[in-house]
Amino acid sequence: SSLLILIALIPWILSLLFFFFPLSILIALPIAFSIRIYSSATDRSNLLLPEEYCIMFIKMLVVSTLTLPLSIILVPSSFVTSMFFTLLYAIAIFYKIYAPCSKVSALTEHFSCILDLFGLGDWKQMLK
Repeated sequence: SSLLILIALIPWILSLLFFFFPLSILIALPIAFSIRIYSSATDRSNLLLPEEYCIMFIKMLVVSTLTLPLSIILVPSSFVTSMFFTLLYAIAIFYKIYAPCSKVSALTEHFSCILDLFGLGDWKQMLK
């Protein structure tokens, strides 16, 4: 039943990864810099003079305008990240479809041996 849920969620996952993830990067970077400017302006006191509000607003507009091209440059890298997560999602579906239980347990044993190499020996006990 979890396989059917994974397959039913494919359109939602793909739209999230390839539309909303790049859009959030495009919008979030200028907003993050604007919030940083506001917090640094009101660091000492929340009471600002009207002139200080005007200067802060102009700084926020300039920085938001200047970071927009930077966020446009970062959007293609978010597509690479989206492709990576889509590949991981496809691998999860593939293992749900084609891997019988014995292969899954063998896979966890191999995973345990790999974790032993990095000093995380008894990971099943650590998760409890």
